[in-house]
Amino acid sequence: MKKCGTLFGALLLILIPVLAMAQDPGVPDTCKVDTTTVTAQGQHFVLQVRVYNDAAIGGLSIPLKFTGSSVVCDSGSFAGTRGSSASVGVSGFTIDNLQQSIIVFAVWLSGSLAPGEGPIAKLFFTVRNDAVSETVYVDTFTASGGVEIEFSTTAGIGYKPVFKKGRIRVQLPAPVKHNPDIIVPGMQQILCDSVKCDTLRFEVHATDVDIADILT
Repeated sequence: MKKCGTLFGALLLILIPVLAMAQDPGVPDTCKVDTTTVTAQGQHFVLQVRVYNDAAIGGLSIPLKFTGSSVVCDSGSFAGTRGSSASVGVSGFTIDNLQQSIIVFAVWLSGSLAPGEGPIAKLFFTVRNDAVSETVYVDTFTASGGVEIEFSTTAGIGYKPVFKKGRIRVQLPAPVKHNPDIIVPGMQQILCDSVKCDTLRFEVHATDVDIADILT
């Protein structure tokens, strides 16, 4: 498990109200994960998490879970995003590739996330060397301890935003044979005379680096 940031408990105190969560007035705030396409094993790529909010935000938690078996999450960053203004030490990422989960958390101890729209964080991934062609879905979930996707007002009142899941389309090329198929006659007659003919039987095995058996 990789962890970035500390004092996650401070975030929870800000995001989780004592009683019930408030309703989001006005245009619903939204959290959206991008969709991207990757085409090679070992490829590194970035997936952005975007936030729309029509009122100032004092903190947020965004638990994410990705499906499939083809990618791993290496790290996360707020650099160059709207999340770069979050307070250091209480903002960061919790990444667990065994559980295929990521938690993005951010707190503004002074100031806030002003109303607006755009990327809040970047997630860095790598396509595994044993990846297969598939669609990986990145959705929200309830993490350990009951942590759910949540925004909070500057007064510390939590509410749930609308969430739109992302996709990673893993589209790998079909294996390419590096050598042509070998065609071997099943039997050849040799040493024939007027009385009889002997036969020689043999097998040929060949492999390719991508395809286990090219003798079809």
